[in-house]
Amino acid sequence: MVVYGGATGGGSLASDDLYLLDLRNGDQAAQWMIVPVIGQTPGRRYGHSIVFSKPYLLVFGGNTGTEPVNDVWCLNVDKAPFSWLHLEVAGSELPSVRAYHSAALCSTGSATGMMVTFGGRTTDQSALKDTWGLRRHRDGRWDWVKAPYKASSEEPLARYQHSTIFVGTLMLVLGGRTNTVGENVQLEVYETESSEWRKFTSLQRHRHSVWAIDTTIFMHGGFENETPNIPTNTIKKLDLLQLFAKVPHLIQKLESSVATRNTRKNSQGGMSTN
Repeated sequence: MVVYGGATGGGSLASDDLYLLDLRNGDQAAQWMIVPVIGQTPGRRYGHSIVFSKPYLLVFGGNTGTEPVNDVWCLNVDKAPFSWLHLEVAGSELPSVRAYHSAALCSTGSATGMMVTFGGRTTDQSALKDTWGLRRHRDGRWDWVKAPYKASSEEPLARYQHSTIFVGTLMLVLGGRTNTVGENVQLEVYETESSEWRKFTSLQRHRHSVWAIDTTIFMHGGFENETPNIPTNTIKKLDLLQLFAKVPHLIQKLESSVATRNTRKNSQGGMSTN
């Protein structure tokens, strides 16, 4: 686990240090350490995203304390001494500035290897609902690709302070807030292979964290609509097979992704989660 930047409990910006949770001596002896970095950093910011796309750590967007930004910074963990690189991303169209968006790595299907980002809040405080993929070409170029939305499917809800996670080729968007205070937000699923969105009734939280084990999603912490100023430390779980019970082809996609991952895990002799 790595952590960069953010805001402190007093509302000020945290340092621009990069932290690593060292698990080499086991979970019970885990320790946080500062990763030594030379040169310029992405600078202090909050509401940004950080994704690991081997061997690169990618930081995107956030707010510098004065304005939201849409820059991308990269750190190659295979090259010491470690240093941040401000990426010059090609393309005539780029994501707008944003904070409190989400980002996750897609590792299956046509979007394999892409850092995919969704939503967030832009300069005028309005919520966003666009999806972008950042990819690296073999010649070292990086570019953004805007994800298409199939015309016949309903578009996603604009939101921020949500989370996203991939299960196979499915991108799940969970929780968050909209421009309407207290509005219930649905869990939405984007199928990267068909460009379709689907909506499901689900958990209501924002500024939380999520992870997946097979077809179960776990959601920890954050804030609930009933108590938006009091953080919770509870963990809730969501059974995707039950949630998608009326959409057979999504069940098939879930089961296929789990079977593929377990086959890969067994062949490598290791453990794997989404």
